[in-house]
Amino acid sequence: MKKFVYLFSAITLVTGLSMASCNNSTEDGTTENDTKKDTVVIEEKNDVVTIKVATSEEWAAFKADAEAKIEANEKRIAEIKVNMKKPGKLFDKMRAERIEALEQRNRDLRLKITAYETNKTDWEKFKEEFNHDVDELGKAIGDIFTDNK
Repeated sequence: MKKFVYLFSAITLVTGLSMASCNNSTEDGTTENDTKKDTVVIEEKNDVVTIKVATSEEWAAFKADAEAKIEANEKRIAEIKVNMKKPGKLFDKMRAERIEALEQRNRDLRLKITAYETNKTDWEKFKEEFNHDVDELGKAIGDIFTDNK
């Protein structure tokens, strides 16, 4: 609930700041939008919090890399599913459920990218969490055949 309140507050504040600062020229002729492209300032109870937002170049590179990782995970999951159907391979119901859960996590990662595009939250935090989630998913896919009994 706290995250929702902070996210809503941040989005509202970012929207308000962007509306208020549209094309406000400074003395040297540049606009405020030119000087503050990659940071957002949020005021919380007398504290000023600065959140870095991804530039378009950073976002494009990160998104391409993330999409490639998600595609690789999808291919690995598809290969496992093909191997499940081969005769002579023993796949129990538990592994099939784990594979379905991994597919869902991969879809969730794709949704997370889309959500960032629309919400533009803290870039560094998002990047760190997303990379951690992708790495964990990759490890889980690799560990699908290990039994933790």
